[in-house]
Amino acid sequence: MAITQGTNGGQATAASEAAAFEAERNRLITNIQIEMGQVLSNVNILNRNLETIITIGQEFEQLSQLWKHFHASASQRAEEERFDRELLAQEEEEDEQEHEQSEGRYAEDDEEQQQQSQEDRVHEQGEEDV
Repeated sequence: MAITQGTNGGQATAASEAAAFEAERNRLITNIQIEMGQVLSNVNILNRNLETIITIGQEFEQLSQLWKHFHASASQRAEEERFDRELLAQEEEEDEQEHEQSEGRYAEDDEEQQQQSQEDRVHEQGEEDV
């Protein structure tokens, strides 16, 4: 009989361990299901947020293109103005050089006229003396 009691006691222990294992397994499965539900919920929230970001990004695309166009036209205008300033400076430099050359010619002409006047005076004085 002792063997029978041991067997019954062992079976009861095994049955209670099996019941405890089943209870723990069911608890863990329930926790996993709850956690997976939260993960799924968070993934859905993330998906909606990404869709919102993409939509907002697409709305800014037109504004971005507008600013790119503005920047390109402003850069082109600045480049044209810089070219115009360089061209104007070059023209002013050429005008200044021409002015200096013409002043030099006028100075030479004045010297020639003065020499001619002196020669004419000397010639006139020479004629008066004769």
